[in-house]
Amino acid sequence: MVMIKVMDPQDEKTTLIKFLGEIPPPLKEAAELFYVENMTQKAIAEKLNLSIGMTRQRLSKAKFLLKKLSGSEDYKAAYRLMYGRDHL
Repeated sequence: MVMIKVMDPQDEKTTLIKFLGEIPPPLKEAAELFYVENMTQKAIAEKLNLSIGMTRQRLSKAKFLLKKLSGSEDYKAAYRLMYGRDHL
């Protein structure tokens, strides 16, 4: 039997913010707007004066790094950490 520790939403947000501090500034800026401020990719592109493609690239790289930093074995917590939302 596998025991899975489920993080509460406040702990997840605290963990996300901690990990955001460990990624490069251009990726951090886009990721904070997406995961913390819940902005759309289009809104982020406009705010940062980037193309939608560059915005997606930064978010993809940020997600990859956050996933590596999290090292979470709890799939649902990792998913919420990566996407900032409950999509499950």
